[in-house]
Amino acid sequence: MIERATGPMSRRTAVLALGAFALPWRAASADDQLVRLFAELGARRERHARFVERKFSALAKAPLESSGTLTFRAPNTLERHTIEPQRESVRIVGDTVTYEGTMRGSFQKRTFALA
Repeated sequence: MIERATGPMSRRTAVLALGAFALPWRAASADDQLVRLFAELGARRERHARFVERKFSALAKAPLESSGTLTFRAPNTLERHTIEPQRESVRIVGDTVTYEGTMRGSFQKRTFALA
């Protein structure tokens, strides 16, 4: 005889199990998209684009907006230069990230190793 589990705990367990099975598929899909993105970017030596980023928060009355430029240089350089609301830049070259901008009231340059 097979007993069937009922009640909120079994439903919760089923939902969690389905979510756990869905996560690896989602990660694989995101990885595939990233591989395709870099393959497309790598097909050209250099690409430039303008961007506008809007961040939404329940604490703010309106979205926080920043804008600037993105630059990709093959094979391994990605730069993000923010112009508004304040100037800052992030540059990734290979395994190194460099941030330049205002932190705690003064201009700073920081370099981090990704590896």
